[in-house]
Amino acid sequence: MTPKTRRILWGPSLPLALLVVAFLISSLSLLIFGPDVDGRIFYFPSNSGERVGTERRWVPSASSYEKSIVLFLEELVLGPEALEWAPLLPRESEVRSVFLLNDTVCVDFKSNVLKNENTGVPVDFNKALAILEKNILDNFRRVEEVIFTIEGQQVHAPYFRAEVL
Repeated sequence: MTPKTRRILWGPSLPLALLVVAFLISSLSLLIFGPDVDGRIFYFPSNSGERVGTERRWVPSASSYEKSIVLFLEELVLGPEALEWAPLLPRESEVRSVFLLNDTVCVDFKSNVLKNENTGVPVDFNKALAILEKNILDNFRRVEEVIFTIEGQQVHAPYFRAEVL
């Protein structure tokens, strides 16, 4: 090895070359072994309730389409990260079940989703459901229709109670 070649290899370009190699190795390992997440867009009302804004977040991937929707809804209930947006549903809201039938998803909530007094939710229940439906339809392309139920009773449907004879 000539002195000129040795000076090029061990000169000022060596730290830069090592940095580039380390960056390439770390980027490749992140792509291969990194966390399995899905990018999702969340719609939240403004604090005044007059407009709707978006936030982009990473949500862990799930083993099934229904579980992906449940994870998404649980993240949505946590509320926005930015202070300019308000929560869409009360923090106490719980998803009882989600099931997918062809291109229709049915989301069943516990009755605590109706408690929007003193929760910081600036929109009424009907507008919240419309924004919630937009959240689901825009993030899950396979879904074409969303049916909401609260403890098994479909929202905006006549109350049905079976009488035992």
